[in-house]
Amino acid sequence: MPSIHDIYPDVYMSPTDLDRKEKIFVIERAALKKVFNVRTRKEEQKIVLYFEDEEAIMVLNKTQATALARYLKSDDYTTWAGCKVKLEPGQAHNKKATIVIKAAQRTQPAKKQQPAQPQNGSKPPTLHPA
Repeated sequence: MPSIHDIYPDVYMSPTDLDRKEKIFVIERAALKKVFNVRTRKEEQKIVLYFEDEEAIMVLNKTQATALARYLKSDDYTTWAGCKVKLEPGQAHNKKATIVIKAAQRTQPAKKQQPAQPQNGSKPPTLHPA
């Protein structure tokens, strides 16, 4: 079905782009971009995220940038490329729709540690229930 969004695609990611569920994205790069603030009617410099396999870019507010820096353990946004993030629609303190940034799950489970083998070549003791 034809849509106005086909003719006028949204450049910036919004909570509705997430279809009411969390999604995992890989950051292609993070950069600074001048964005017009409709409230102050001025251009402001913001951190924006470009994602792999995603056309829309995400403009970070201070809360989102701080959460992402804490999750990635780096406030240097130039090092965020290649990192996975989980985004989900949420609600800000002012009750407006927002995108919540969460830690993405590990892609590989942690390795299980093997039980230590006895040093002298003997069998480990057999445990019996009490």
